[in-house]
Amino acid sequence: MDLLERKALVHRSRAEGGVSESAYAVEDAPRERAVRRLRAGLLEHRPVLLQHVRWPALTWIIEALAADLAIEANPLVLRHAHLGGLVDGADGWRLVPGMIADTLGVDVEEDQAMSAVSREGFRGRINQVLRHAARISDVRRVVFLSGADALGVEVVQDLCLAWRDASNRYRGVPLLVLARRVGGASLQFDGALRLQLPDPSRSEAVRMLAELLGGQDRARLEQVVDAVGTVPGFLLRVARAGAPTSPRGVAEALGSMWRELIHAAEIVRGQEILADRLDALCRSPQPAEPLLDRPLRRAGLVALDDRRGASLARLRSPLVALACGAESAAETSMPVAAIQMASARIKV
Repeated sequence: MDLLERKALVHRSRAEGGVSESAYAVEDAPRERAVRRLRAGLLEHRPVLLQHVRWPALTWIIEALAADLAIEANPLVLRHAHLGGLVDGADGWRLVPGMIADTLGVDVEEDQAMSAVSREGFRGRINQVLRHAARISDVRRVVFLSGADALGVEVVQDLCLAWRDASNRYRGVPLLVLARRVGGASLQFDGALRLQLPDPSRSEAVRMLAELLGGQDRARLEQVVDAVGTVPGFLLRVARAGAPTSPRGVAEALGSMWRELIHAAEIVRGQEILADRLDALCRSPQPAEPLLDRPLRRAGLVALDDRRGASLARLRSPLVALACGAESAAETSMPVAAIQMASARIKV
């Protein structure tokens, strides 16, 4: 089911008394606000450096963004490539230029002098690809690169510098959106819009599920959000599995993400100071402590809430406490079903 079909289903469900966006506080939409800023930046022809937490469900955003940009008065055509398969820096130097060329549909004759795995050769090949891309299309394009964490910092920085130089030299060079997880090194990219993509609020998460599922009883959708939290990747997996709320159904729906969550919690708990911090957060939200919370955020376990001038750290999902073990889960205010799931020690 594509985006337009889902929107039509949601519209019909509202007419029949289903979930309505007006039932929620529209200002409580941090993820939507970030996406609007992203779209505005691209319409201003600015590159975007996007940071996100783990399991962001970027395809959710990419699909909607591509549809919105395509119907603008001066349309932009969005193309997406995922870099996650490039497991180290050497692969990045060698493979990224070709991936970008394929994404843009550019057939560039490879210059042997540029094909060497070196910083100069890499920048030269990126420049060559972007120069050809600017020549062959009358419509401005956007390249959305996700999974940049798989590359070494030097590769990512050189990619940004090469893109900036090509944009300054040639008219019509495709715009870049570079997405990577929070906590990475700062990148140089003059004129780039720097954004952080947060998790949705609870009301946003309910609306997102309503779009995916065609609109259902609001109480049912809230049940799903209460079971898995507002982590976009978790919501998407559970929705695709029919929105189960039973303990075993949620674990089976998450599949590999469930195993990734358990593994992330195990790694963090290997350091005593982080284990103590995570145990405290399993019991209740705590005042933010940047040095301790930064690795927990990068692992995808913790989020920060800034409200009324105070910053609080909290678990991103009740499933995080579950992944830390039945003992931690039993000390939290998690729903009974989640505690039962922990006690059963479900293996997926």
